[in-house]
Amino acid sequence: MAGRSTCLSALPHDLPFQWIVGSASRLNVDHIVDLSNHSGNGDCSCEFFSYRCRPLIRSGSPSSDATRCKHIEAARRAFADMMITHLIDEQLHPSDAD
Repeated sequence: MAGRSTCLSALPHDLPFQWIVGSASRLNVDHIVDLSNHSGNGDCSCEFFSYRCRPLIRSGSPSSDATRCKHIEAARRAFADMMITHLIDEQLHPSDAD
């Protein structure tokens, strides 16, 4: 991921796997990320993913920084944050289903 911005924010689009991530270089342009595609590697509507990452995935490259754009990385961070918060909340407030 060297050289790629890591301060993008992701907003949930269609939970839990679809996210909207704004473009780092173009105002008012959003990319749709689906973390469930490509066996969990993710898929993005950005040009970088289309021209650089997707061909690597199609050629059989394993999931890695090379097969994920900065938008996928931002969505993965947001997803991880959401899941961590959810799991902590479950531990602190277990359901009273018993």
